[in-house]
Amino acid sequence: MTIHSLVFVFIFLVGQYAQDKYPVAHQDMIRMIFLYSGALFVGLFAAYNRDRMDRENTRIRENLDEMNRDLQAANHDLLENERDLKNSEEKYRTLIEKAVDGIIITQKGLLKFVNSSFCKMIRYDQEELNEQPYLRFVHPEDHQMMIDYHNRRMKGEDFQVIYRSTIIRKDGSPLPVELNTRTSDYNGEPAAFIIVRDISERIRNEEDLRQATASLEELNRSLEHRIRESSEKLTEANTQLIRLQKENLQSQFEVLRQQVNPHFLFNSLNVLTSLIKLEPDLAEKYTEHLSKVYRYVLENKEHDLVRLEVELDFIDAYIFLLNIRFMGKIMITISVNEKSRNLLILPLALQLLIENAIKHNAMSKRNPLKINIYVDENRILHVENNLQERESYIASTGVGLKNIEHRYRLLEKPLPVFYKSESIFVAEIPLIASSN
Repeated sequence: MTIHSLVFVFIFLVGQYAQDKYPVAHQDMIRMIFLYSGALFVGLFAAYNRDRMDRENTRIRENLDEMNRDLQAANHDLLENERDLKNSEEKYRTLIEKAVDGIIITQKGLLKFVNSSFCKMIRYDQEELNEQPYLRFVHPEDHQMMIDYHNRRMKGEDFQVIYRSTIIRKDGSPLPVELNTRTSDYNGEPAAFIIVRDISERIRNEEDLRQATASLEELNRSLEHRIRESSEKLTEANTQLIRLQKENLQSQFEVLRQQVNPHFLFNSLNVLTSLIKLEPDLAEKYTEHLSKVYRYVLENKEHDLVRLEVELDFIDAYIFLLNIRFMGKIMITISVNEKSRNLLILPLALQLLIENAIKHNAMSKRNPLKINIYVDENRILHVENNLQERESYIASTGVGLKNIEHRYRLLEKPLPVFYKSESIFVAEIPLIASSN
């Protein structure tokens, strides 16, 4: 019931009451009074109601304006996010397309995505590969392995694995590849994200390394045979002249034996074999330095003296091999100025001294063997190492040190000096001025 109805009901009831209580002459006047009172009340209430409605409308408009501003801000943020997402997708797609390695996505046994590098690698157009069974492009011998890995991924198992396989090009030729795979998500379902790398060049390098290893082993056998023959011939001399010749030959023999130490070659080949399997790139560098060492041996075995700079270049390659072999257990510091590098030294003298230090001293990462090489103002080359003598004592034959001393004596040059204190062993090697 509205307020107007209530007012009129009230006026009607008051009129009835007045009719019963007051004379007829007063009844009309009383009705008029109540009628005007009711009209006044209705007017006041209507004015109050309009004011309240205006305030409510104002509050609603303010709320609508605020909601409109929020919607505009949200729409702006949404547009910004869409633009950022589009840019990110464009950058990601560009990165994928420009990648050197092939990139593919497989799902339910089908190729869902291939980049241009993979297409060039396998010599198909992209349209020829999309939605095709991926096993169609895999060598039959690898099918079961690929199926097992694929099934595990399709079951939602998240794992990453790197393995080799062979894919078949469009012309039917096989291509050895390395696959780096992991489980991903594509259109809401599990998929395999695979990076495909052409390793044909790496396999050729590995084959070259295997052949180089075989050649080095053959060289080692040949050198050991030559050493035995030389030793047998040297023992036949018994006269003074023959004894002098024997000393010269013995010196050359010892140089040759120390130059191509069978244990050093054996250890180097073992290290190389491990690197080929674990770190092919490092194995390639290792082979280059090993070949540099033996090339120096072969090129300088007939020379009495070489420039110190040439010897130091050889020692750099030799130190590289030692660092790979001992992994932080040996530290070699070389400090030689440019002027001293033009002086002459016996070939392989530094290598013999370093081998001597390694032979007679223990070493570890906590207590590495430290070898310091420098030239003093008197043109004396110092090779010093800290003493950490092995617990299991190895009797010193002095072959390496005697070899150096004897060769200097044959050249009629000042002899080297070897001595040790409680903490260090020192070798002082005279450097010889060039006659040029």
